[in-house]
Amino acid sequence: MSIVVSIHVKRDIVLLVDEMVRYGMASSRSEALQLLLEAGVKAVREELERRKRIRELVELFEKQGGIRLGRRVDVVSELREMRE
Repeated sequence: MSIVVSIHVKRDIVLLVDEMVRYGMASSRSEALQLLLEAGVKAVREELERRKRIRELVELFEKQGGIRLGRRVDVVSELREMRE
């Protein structure tokens, strides 16, 4: 089942979609966008699972007492800073 959704997309995405149709990768803009979304969904799901695992580990660490440095350590913020 498909649902019609009206969205704004960047011009370069529209150009990519049009090229996908022009070169036969998709039969329509709709199909081309669906292909792009499906390709991106996998990557997004993997990133969400990674973030969920990190949060679970941080919560477990905090429940077990964390690090005692005379102040509460915001491990999630520090992990974010390390990643950036």
